[in-house]
Amino acid sequence: MYKMIVLDMDGTLLNSQKKISHYNQKILLKAKRQARMILASARGFYRIKPYLTQLDLLDSDNYTIAFNGSLIVCNDGTVLADQPLDPNDIMLLEKYIKEQPDLDWFFYHDQGRIDYHELSDVVAFLKIYKVYKVVAFGTAEKICQSRKMMPQVLTDHLAVTSSEDERMEMVAKGMNKVDAIKYLADRLNIKREEIIAMGDGENDLAMLKLAEVGVAMANAQPALKAAADFISDTNDNDGVGKALLKIMNINENGRF
Repeated sequence: MYKMIVLDMDGTLLNSQKKISHYNQKILLKAKRQARMILASARGFYRIKPYLTQLDLLDSDNYTIAFNGSLIVCNDGTVLADQPLDPNDIMLLEKYIKEQPDLDWFFYHDQGRIDYHELSDVVAFLKIYKVYKVVAFGTAEKICQSRKMMPQVLTDHLAVTSSEDERMEMVAKGMNKVDAIKYLADRLNIKREEIIAMGDGENDLAMLKLAEVGVAMANAQPALKAAADFISDTNDNDGVGKALLKIMNINENGRF
């Protein structure tokens, strides 16, 4: 019996309009009667909360993985574990940011996000806020070039991934969704064989390999599809709900 379902959000649970479809919501509300429902996203918790409300998960007995694993919280907002970026690493990164004028850079902190170019004093900002993630947006070509050009002094300190071709995400080294899943599985006494994980991007690869059943959306990156145990429909065609209907033998029109 599966006891934990871990869902990436953008490109997986959410459709192109950044919404949970009615069908996916219906199936998830059935599935959560049997298994823990964990949203695991590159998003900050503040951007995940509206979806937790939609899935009736916004309480202290449910959990969320935010910022690609850098923040683990009870869904009432209580922080269980977190690892923000080291301010010294951000200062190193700032020099690199200035060398990449074709990209748009944002700092994601515990209260929201801010455009790097709106910061008049990065040092003063870092004394007030914890920054969990830095994201660069640009064309797929520019993002690819920027990743190749990133100096080793940064890659030694930062975990760099791309959930989409047009963005590059940086969190503290060693922070990832899979370690956060292991943390919650240990806390909840759930075995690897009892975990289902679904995703579409590079930052979902390790968690699909960890899970007993790793599901890639039809819109997923090729490496993810190659590693998956099962390829579902696209995020715009209810891939999450359709996969759970098959894997968990849920009765679509009644109780499972």
